[in-house]
Amino acid sequence: MAKSKTTKPKTSGKATTRKAAASKATASKAAESPPTDEVLSEIEDNLISYAYDMKSPATDREGTAWRKVAFSGPLKILAKLVKHPVAQKLETLTVVDIDEKADKAIRVLAEGPPLAALRELRLGFLPEGQDELVGFEERNCGDLTALSRACPQLEILRLLCPGFVIGHHPTLRVLDARTGARPSSVASLAKASLPSLQELHLGFGVEDDEAMYASLVWPAKTLQPLLDGEALPTLRRLCLWPMPEDDGLFKLAKASPLGKRVKIELRSVDDDLEADTDAYTL
Repeated sequence: MAKSKTTKPKTSGKATTRKAAASKATASKAAESPPTDEVLSEIEDNLISYAYDMKSPATDREGTAWRKVAFSGPLKILAKLVKHPVAQKLETLTVVDIDEKADKAIRVLAEGPPLAALRELRLGFLPEGQDELVGFEERNCGDLTALSRACPQLEILRLLCPGFVIGHHPTLRVLDARTGARPSSVASLAKASLPSLQELHLGFGVEDDEAMYASLVWPAKTLQPLLDGEALPTLRRLCLWPMPEDDGLFKLAKASPLGKRVKIELRSVDDDLEADTDAYTL
């Protein structure tokens, strides 16, 4: 995706620096407060944005206490970020350019020290156009169980990657795969141990003459393992994102045992996806 896209953070009391459109204040900051070491400087060169707490000590604004970062660079630099002390204070991490290396990004996170403060992980970035989703259906994050050790306090996981296996994570509250999930990924949810999961977003293809991604078209039985209401016992909200718009599975889910205890919503990719871009940006 284009690295020039920027949006202002919604959270008050935060300051955000963006590599793509640096202000004069940012340039001054960089000149007056250089990174504290060469490794940190190398990491910063591969960030498209970062945010810190305005209330933190001045030393934090030298890059030693980033709260949120969006990383776009080689996996070897991601490994350096994960192993650097700065990562221990990160609350939100976005790995932007995953493409065919999504599973390798998970491995890098798993091989580093646990990110104790991390509450939100985003694999991939919300695209601005269809061209930026070329190769999307081939992406595979693999088994995400390793995240329970790599990110022991993780609460929100956003996936721009349709292939995944959800295993176990005790603290995960929100799983967001609105841009697409394979039928096999949905099947893994029925077997998963997610004792804190409250909100689930699932995107899928609908039978159509011009289906964008054939592998993401769900057969009617795809959602069935979840509809008896026994899986994901703490779930409170299920958002379905059909592409193109279709209410068949929504009606099926609403009439199921799951629909009796969970709020089920039908969302439109055309109308709602861009409105929810804050879910994928700093």
